[in-house]
Amino acid sequence: MNRRIELSTFEELKNYDSYLNWLNDPEVFKYLESNSRKSSISDIQDYINLQKENGHIFLPVIYKSNGDHIGNLKIYNFNEENNLKSCEYSRVIGNKSYWGKGLGYELGLLALAYCFNILRVDIVEAGCVSSNIAAIKSNLKIGFKESHKITKFVEQKNKKEEIIRFKILRSDFT
Repeated sequence: MNRRIELSTFEELKNYDSYLNWLNDPEVFKYLESNSRKSSISDIQDYINLQKENGHIFLPVIYKSNGDHIGNLKIYNFNEENNLKSCEYSRVIGNKSYWGKGLGYELGLLALAYCFNILRVDIVEAGCVSSNIAAIKSNLKIGFKESHKITKFVEQKNKKEEIIRFKILRSDFT
């Protein structure tokens, strides 16, 4: 597949302006497990630093043809049990100009290749709210299997939401 996107580092970004724009757009966070309050450049820098301190991999997603920062990938919850390494990822295409172009699916494939081939994990997990039909379809198309559902209270939204959890094994990723 000829990839239209690539992963970068936040150190390589020239500025956080586009990130700030979509971070403060409520529509972008409608389907995420958490909502974001209005953010500043300082908040973004603090969040990036917190991810590093917590041992998470947090990378910007760049649209290759023009260099736009269009989303993020976070890989976290690293674990090893019974000689099996696992992690979780979350992905977002935050720049709405790039919605509906299959880039979430493409980012999912890129993320799994990173997890399985570079990090050498055996299992990757992901989740989304049950109302996010596009994410559910994308996860299934990538090869994830639904593992279970949970209902949890999301403080920022002041309501309960059903979260669908997905899992994929390295041996199932082609």
